Parts: sequence; structure tokens; C-alpha cells
Amino acid sequence: MQLHAGPLSIGYAAAVTPRGDWLAVRWETDVIPYVGLWIDNYGWPVDQPVRQVSIQPTTAPTDYLPVALAGGNALIVPVGGMRRWSVRIALGFGPPGPPLRPGTE
Repeated sequence: MQLHAGPLSIGYAAAVTPRGDWLAVRWETDVIPYVGLWIDNYGWPVDQPVRQVSIQPTTAPTDYLPVALAGGNALIVPVGGMRRWSVRIALGFGPPGPPLRPGTE
């Protein structure tokens, strides 16, 4: 299952476990204005399924290219072209929590 949010004014998402371990992601919303949350409950990989969650900065509120193209959300890079953006990732164990909170860098 995948959920999407956006367009966002601040590219930030974090996940925190019940014991306080965390993963935080920050990105530029001028190029990547959406975020996806991918949740897999023992559906993949087929040979040894596991439970997994993924934070996915993305250019469109869908993971289906024809829908992104129809909505004008697909990032198109021409042959020989280039697009650059950055993604910052931090992780830690226990409090005080994610350091990439907007406005605290």
C-alpha cells in the first residue's frame, strides 16, 4: 500500500519507534513536492516476506506513471538532460529525536 501527501511547503518526514529510535528525511520541495509512505505487511519479497515501511520523497502523488503524466506531475528529463536535488537522511537511537526538524538546522 502506498499513501501520498502534498504538494508540501516543507520537505520533511520522520518515523519514530515506540522506544524512541528514529529516521528523518529532508528534501527540496521545489523539485520534489510530494512524499509517499509505502507500507508492506509481509507481501514482499515473495521468498522471505517482511514487514517494512518506506518514506519516499517523490515528484507526484502517485506511483503510476500514466497518472503522473496526466496530472502534469511527472518529472521529465530530456535525453542528455540533468536534474539535481538533494535528500538529507539522519537516524538515531532514543531521545531527543530527529534533528532535521524544520527550522532547527
